[in-house]
Amino acid sequence: MKKLAIQIKAISDYKILAITTTQRKDYAFASLLNKQLNISLEKEKDFSFHDGEEIRSFSLYKTNLKEESLNVILLGAKDGNISLVAKTKQMDFFILFEKGIPDYIFKEVSEELREISQIQYVTTLPKKTEEEFNLILADLELQISEK
Repeated sequence: MKKLAIQIKAISDYKILAITTTQRKDYAFASLLNKQLNISLEKEKDFSFHDGEEIRSFSLYKTNLKEESLNVILLGAKDGNISLVAKTKQMDFFILFEKGIPDYIFKEVSEELREISQIQYVTTLPKKTEEEFNLILADLELQISEK
């Protein structure tokens, strides 16, 4: 008997930054980013994700950068002590940029984030971890589109 392999992929492609910060409260971190990056992240309904055992909730903020016609999403990386992505246990937040973001803007934002004193670490995700993130992104897009 043949097994079927189903590959679920997000509709949009994203560039993702993973962040470790001293500011653990999502609303305070979103406010900090709004101030430091001159953006307007707004609270959305928490992202719910079934991890195989139970439904987990992760904070979710979103904005649209009108000049670049670009959606930016701030996604909490943890629900209590449970990580959204197992290989990123030390991370507190993810910032997702639609892949339409020009490389120079992505690099500028990465550098600006590294200069914020409350941010301890900023990195892109390894390709393999990004691929594992696809199921989460597909669910995230579905939830956002239901709004």
